[in-house]
Amino acid sequence: MSSDKLNHAELARELAKTTVDNIPEVANKDVLSIELRYGYDIGVWSKWSNSSHAFDPMEFTELD
Repeated sequence: MSSDKLNHAELARELAKTTVDNIPEVANKDVLSIELRYGYDIGVWSKWSNSSHAFDPMEFTELD
C-alpha cells in the first residue's frame, strides 16, 4: 500500500462495508472506526502515517 492510500476515504469505506458484511454484529455498534496505517521501522529510522475514518455501521446494512 502506498502512502497515497492513507487519505483515501473510499478505501476506508470499502473496508468498513467488508467488515459489516462479514461480521454482522458490528451493525449493532454506534461507530465503526477504520484506521489506515503506513510506515516503516528499520531500527535506526522509522516513519509512520495514520488516517482514521469513522462510519455509522447501519449505512452498510441492506434494508429488506
